[in-house]
Amino acid sequence: MEPQVSEIIGGTSAQGTANKNDIIIGGSVTGNVTGGEGKIGSENNNIKVAGNVGSTVIGGKTDSGSASNNIISVAGDAQGDIIGGQTSDGNTTNNQITANGNVDGNIYGGYNESTQKI
Repeated sequence: MEPQVSEIIGGTSAQGTANKNDIIIGGSVTGNVTGGEGKIGSENNNIKVAGNVGSTVIGGKTDSGSASNNIISVAGDAQGDIIGGQTSDGNTTNNQITANGNVDGNIYGGYNESTQKI
């Protein structure tokens, strides 16, 4: 039996940025996949899903600052939302998403949690 992976985060920073992380999913992840999660920014992260993701895929996530220039490519299956960049207070520009596989959720280039705007 294959081991279960419940969540993957490419890089985290409690005080700074989480930039330029690369993730390739060839197997299965039961939970979320996040390229980078930084306090003041998360940019230029790259996620390729060739296998299965059981929840949300987020290129870059940040409390404040920019969650921009993240790239997500789905050739496999994603059972949750696909979000290029997510922030509470900042920009979510120039995120790229390519979905040639199956996506059961919504696809957002950028999402601002404070204003709930896409």
